[in-house]
Amino acid sequence: MSEEQGDRLSQNVCFLLWRRGIRPDTWQEHLRGLLPAVWSDGDLRAALTGGRLNYARIAELVAALGVEEQELVYGDLLRDSGADVLVQNLRYLVGALERGGKKELASDLGIDPSTVSRWLSNASRPPAATLRELAAFFRLGADV
Repeated sequence: MSEEQGDRLSQNVCFLLWRRGIRPDTWQEHLRGLLPAVWSDGDLRAALTGGRLNYARIAELVAALGVEEQELVYGDLLRDSGADVLVQNLRYLVGALERGGKKELASDLGIDPSTVSRWLSNASRPPAATLRELAAFFRLGADV
């Protein structure tokens, strides 16, 4: 498996777990429960981070996740799903705010709270400068 295939496979594994509603901080443990006990921590990390896996491991992933091998290794399940990762992440982050947090967020950004609502409904998208401000508000890395 090439490095590019490993990256695509791990992106697809992560997408499938995300789509099932599994929290990212539990993905490795969730996979451990789906896969044969012989999977090492290194194999599990490889499945999630683009490392190389042999054919037997790929076949076990395919069976555990219920997808075709071609889809898992070569597909782009995220793109094909039409999911908007930005909107999903904003929904998660804004949803985690305490009561009044959306209003506080809008105030800190100098925008109307209805603008945040439009982002969450996917009616509009935040401009690049605002994405940087959102990253700062949520204490995320600056590489947005």
